[in-house]
Amino acid sequence: MLVTSCLRHDPAVGNCSALRRAYLSEDRLGETLERFDTYDLETRYRIYICAVQSLHPPLALMTVRFAEGGEEAGHFLAHKLELTTYDLTIFDIVVAFAMMQTNRTFDASLDAALMSLLERKVSLLEGSRREWAERYLQTIRSGPGAPLPVPER
Repeated sequence: MLVTSCLRHDPAVGNCSALRRAYLSEDRLGETLERFDTYDLETRYRIYICAVQSLHPPLALMTVRFAEGGEEAGHFLAHKLELTTYDLTIFDIVVAFAMMQTNRTFDASLDAALMSLLERKVSLLEGSRREWAERYLQTIRSGPGAPLPVPER
């Protein structure tokens, strides 16, 4: 069961409560996942950010679905990363790029300007969020098919 998280979501994505009702409620989630690639990129992005920032546990499957958007989604995310200063969103965008790298849907490591932007944005993060973002950056640097970092037990 998914419950609303106590974390603050990125206000730039709009009203997460309305998005949760429209796309992420238990009776709508299956349809949302099934039809995800039919939504425009802005809607997919807003659903993705709300799913990982305002639900507990974070809806990791939404990261996979967003990453399936490939090159178009990669360029879109680069633009969103350039615009945001919100720490959770920076982190979630880095995770999406790492998922794209792992799943071979977009190779951010080939774009020097994007890699510089990713490194600059990750440097703004603090604590364990920065530590994990650095691990995801290493996945991106490693090239297509690189594994995602796994938490130590």
